[in-house]
Amino acid sequence: MVEPTNTVAPKTRLSPRVELSRSEIKVKPEIFQGRHRAYAEETVKKILHEGYDKSLDPIIVWKDTEGDTVVLSGHSRFESARRLAEAGHD
Repeated sequence: MVEPTNTVAPKTRLSPRVELSRSEIKVKPEIFQGRHRAYAEETVKKILHEGYDKSLDPIIVWKDTEGDTVVLSGHSRFESARRLAEAGHD
């Protein structure tokens, strides 16, 4: 059996989980969206109708070179949260 020589855990590139206000987050779908629309309307409708456990999948954001906090993953969940807040369901 060969023992590993590197016992130091690799450094992660992810930051710790933090909560941000929706107003602090921007959407730039032209950069981080793999489809022609900013989000999947079907997914947004499903979340609005059935709900979503926000603890399951966090919305992943990234701070760009301009200092903006931008949605990297979770565009449809972010849009659902925006619509719910707009309707008074904060």
